[in-house]
Amino acid sequence: MRTTMIKTTLLNAVVCLIFQGLMPAMCLAQDEPGRPPAHRSEPLTNRQIETVKSILSAYNASSLTTADAKAIHKAFREAGLRGGPELNSAVQNAGVDPEQLREL
Repeated sequence: MRTTMIKTTLLNAVVCLIFQGLMPAMCLAQDEPGRPPAHRSEPLTNRQIETVKSILSAYNASSLTTADAKAIHKAFREAGLRGGPELNSAVQNAGVDPEQLREL
C-alpha cells in the first residue's frame, strides 16, 4: 500500500512538472498522501470580515506578542474562521501582517 502511494505521488509530481505551464492549478490541487485533504477556502462574508477586524482591533499590530497571537488564533477558531488566502487577506486589510501572526 505504502509503495503504491509513493509511486502515485511520484507520478503526480512528474505530471505536474511536465504540465506545469499548461495546468498549474492541477499541480496546486494535489494533496499529500497521509495528510487530510487541503481545505478549499471560500470567500469570507462581510460579517466574517467584520469579525476579523473586531478581533484584531483589540491588539497593537506593531507590538504583538506570542500570547497575543495565540489569543487571536483562538478567537478566530471560536468565531469559526478557517485559515486560508481569504482570511490572510482580511487580516492584512485590518493592518496586521498574517505572516508575523503565524510566526509568533
